[in-house]
Amino acid sequence: MSKKEDYKKKSIKDLNGIIADAYKTLGNARFGAAGSRSKNTPDGKIAQKTIARAKTELKTREIQELNEQTNE
Repeated sequence: MSKKEDYKKKSIKDLNGIIADAYKTLGNARFGAAGSRSKNTPDGKIAQKTIARAKTELKTREIQELNEQTNE
């Protein structure tokens, strides 16, 4: 995940999959650090940012959908 992905082009199913994968990565980073030194220390931060970006896009779509329903 070196480059930032374009979450606006992803489907809701893909975004939920990205969030699930990021939570797994975050858990591995946290528990890996507790047992011994992790080789890739920024994994936790990257996973947190990925989760935040994907959840933000999901919430934006939800708000847009509610606005469209209200305007109809």
